[in-house]
This record gives sequence, C-alpha cells and structure tokens, in this order.
Amino acid sequence: KDRFRTLRFGMSDCWVPPHLWGGFAEYLYLPFNSVVHRLPPDLPAELATLAIPLGNGFQWAVLDGGAGPGKTVLVFGPGQQGLGCVFAAKAAGAIQVVLVGHTRDRSRLDLALQLGADIVIDAEQDDLKDRIRSLTGGRGVDVVVDTTGDPTGQVAADSVALAAKGAHLNLNGLAQKVGIGDVKKLYLTVRAPRGHSYKAVQMALDYLYAQQSRLAALCSHSFGLAEVDAAIRATAGRGAAGAIHVTVNPWA
Repeated sequence: KDRFRTLRFGMSDCWVPPHLWGGFAEYLYLPFNSVVHRLPPDLPAELATLAIPLGNGFQWAVLDGGAGPGKTVLVFGPGQQGLGCVFAAKAAGAIQVVLVGHTRDRSRLDLALQLGADIVIDAEQDDLKDRIRSLTGGRGVDVVVDTTGDPTGQVAADSVALAAKGAHLNLNGLAQKVGIGDVKKLYLTVRAPRGHSYKAVQMALDYLYAQQSRLAALCSHSFGLAEVDAAIRATAGRGAAGAIHVTVNPWA
C-alpha cells in the first residue's frame, strides 16, 4: 500500500502494476493526469533528454537558490546535474559561476569552461577555501549547490565555510558537520534539493532550444537498449572514456 503513495516515473518498482513506469524501454505508461511538455519539432531527441538535469539546475540554482545578476554561485560536482546548475546560473545572469570537481573530472571541467563556467577548481589539486576567498575578496559566495550527495558531510561543511552572509545553500548530501549555530550566525537559507517544477523544466527546454548548437557537445554517447548496462557504467565514468551525457535509444 505504501508503495502506491509515492509512484513516480523512473523511480517506481517494475513489479508495481501497470509495470511500465519508464526508463530504458520502448514503451512508457502515461496515466490520464500526466504532466507533459511540448517539444519543438526541430529539437534533437538526445538534446531534449537534458531537460531534466538542466531543469534541476534551474530549480536548484535559480528558483530555489536565487542565482541571478550580481550573484556568485558555487557548484559542487561536474556531472549532468552540476553542469545544469552552471548553465542555469549563467542564463539567469550570475556574475560568476565556479564549478568544483576532482582530477578524474578534468574533461568535464574543461568542457564547462567552454560552455559557460567562469572558474573551475580541482579540489584535489587546489586549496578550495583559499581559491574562493581570493575570488570573492574574502566575502564568500551567494549561492551554493551540492550535486554530489556527499555522504561524509565535508561538502556541507565547506559550503557553510565559503558562504557569504545571507547565502542560499542547496545541500544534497549529509550535513552532520554543520551546526545550527553556523547557519544562524550567517543568516543562511538551507534547502535539500528535491526534483523540479514544471516551470523549471520549461525554462530548461527554452534554453536548450535557443542554445542547441552550442550544447550539442554535451551529448557524448548513445547506446542501444541491449547496452543499458554499459550506458549506466558510462555515466559513472567507467568503460566509456569522456562520457558526459549518455542516452539510451530503444529503437537503435
């Protein structure tokens, strides 16, 4: 009974009727009250699949985080969600967007610089706190989005340490190293990002349509339905070198 309360496309057990809840299949069950977006006929399907990670970017960085003109934004994680936050923040007019990753993420960090990020930081090679303090004149950043789901709590602790007074933090991992006193002292707004709204996805689709020639470089790999395992491994950085945005084409 409890399983039926939280039915969600792509997140529901395949054993729950009517079974076709989406993801890596030729067909998808759509109930009568499904919310859909109309895609421009000349928007490539592979690029259109970026609407969800980019929609999350608009939701987490802009609609929830307040990224906009004059704001400095710090994004942890150069995966699809992190890149989505970078693009959304720049589209909203953020004055400076900083993306943080690791040495293994070099190709994604370099691509982020080409596509809109102002600064990228390899946290394994650079002192993150020193770099941010230098970039902001010691003030800190206005918006932080963690897309890593860090289980150690270090990203959350760093987010608070690097935040300006009144900053908005969207923390996707554990925050056991952050005390309420730290939040109160800087008058921070702390959220846990959760999905996206209709508005955010529409903003993403409009952006993708306007920028499709520039963003095509994100669509790095496509797999057939029989190669789903390889596709999933590629998104985790295993097997396919340089994978960024990976799609599965059931009809290939």
